[in-house]
Amino acid sequence: MDSEEFFNIFMDRLENLTKDTKEQNFIKDIFGGTLSNELIADDGGKKLYREREEPFLTIGLQVKNKKTIEQSLKAFIEGEMLEGDNAYMWEEANKKCNTLKRACLKRLPNYLIFVLKRFEFDFDTMQRQKVNDYFEFPNRLNLEPYTQQGLRKAEEAKKKGKSEEESAEGNKAENPDEFPSEYFDYKLTGIVIHLGTADSGHYYSLIQDREADPSIPEEKRWIEFNDTIVTPFDPKDIPNEAFGGEEKYSQIPFNFTYIDLLYYNRWRYHSVGGDATGSLHEKMKNAYLLFYERVTPIKESDLKKPTGDTSEENKESDGKVIKGDDGAIDKKEAQLAKQKSTQISHAVPDDFLKDLHEDNMKFHVHKHIFSREYFDFVSELVFQRSYAPNPAFIKNAGEIEKYLESSALSEFELLKMGVIFLLTAVIRDKSRTNIVRFLPGIKQILSNVIVFCNCFVCANSSLN
Repeated sequence: MDSEEFFNIFMDRLENLTKDTKEQNFIKDIFGGTLSNELIADDGGKKLYREREEPFLTIGLQVKNKKTIEQSLKAFIEGEMLEGDNAYMWEEANKKCNTLKRACLKRLPNYLIFVLKRFEFDFDTMQRQKVNDYFEFPNRLNLEPYTQQGLRKAEEAKKKGKSEEESAEGNKAENPDEFPSEYFDYKLTGIVIHLGTADSGHYYSLIQDREADPSIPEEKRWIEFNDTIVTPFDPKDIPNEAFGGEEKYSQIPFNFTYIDLLYYNRWRYHSVGGDATGSLHEKMKNAYLLFYERVTPIKESDLKKPTGDTSEENKESDGKVIKGDDGAIDKKEAQLAKQKSTQISHAVPDDFLKDLHEDNMKFHVHKHIFSREYFDFVSELVFQRSYAPNPAFIKNAGEIEKYLESSALSEFELLKMGVIFLLTAVIRDKSRTNIVRFLPGIKQILSNVIVFCNCFVCANSSLN
């Protein structure tokens, strides 16, 4: 399962958990946007138009043969002409017309996720392969040129022979309900990096801390999350870390973790076929998911649909043709939203919070129980204690109780803890190194303190 599949499954589970609650739309409110699938034609000067809206949580962008995210977005909205035998049949005109079929962004969420298409299936080799091409993306991104509103502005400017800036000003005067410029302005706040090949690999994340002290510059708020390793990250290294492309091999990077090194060697020798020092090879690590956040967050309730040309445009829904809706953003509301916190808080159902808390507690308990630090702590408690030698052999439960009343009970409990730790944690350690260190010590103590073995069995002590 790759990170995109995990995201989709995770969102689906959350949606099911919040179904039929007051927060059932919270995922769409945060990540949900709308694509417009358009059909545009001209019948002797009469404009023909149809639109089908499509919701999205992520947007897939082509990487192969695209150098920048702007090039990929331009290809995304480019569309295709349906002409000749493939022309579209318009009922309104009762004939086939050459038609432009395209998709574009219509409504944008506060948090926008791009999925870079780094994996594809090669029909020549019949194998899945990874695309490691160079793909550049900026820290700030304006999406208006790739939206329905932006395309209409550009088309209107082309008709009137105006620049896009002049056309934008004219449209604002004629259609004051259009989205303002801050609606399309986004900043980069997170990156998921894939390290490896199409068959195996490792994911880690670069995230900007949005809750940091406002006095700290944004470029100093980035953090790298690589499994258990969490370190500050310099965003100046994003091009080298996330853009992909080619690199020269001279030596292994000093900041490689063990996992990085594992996949580095596997990729270098399996996919490239060796290493020639100083030669150029594709980078094995590059961005897979990009997280952009609107610079000025706007609540969904404050948004209205952008104004359309309702005299000529129709919207297609459930096979029926209906008139499009007009709408607007209240500038005063947008200004108020700008002054609010950039964080979107949503009430989460109590049952979900309880389950989440329990799962987190289990995760942290297991994480610490199997950690090296906890193993050393228990080992020190058990093995650095001097235990009293064996008393007379205990034959019945009454003598056990008498022994426990007269003996230091802490020794019994300490050994009990050591045995339980051995049977529940040490033997489950995947590395098998801890059991080699722990088992001989426990055996030696138990052979010298046989009375404990009798007490442990006869008193029916529970391992729970």
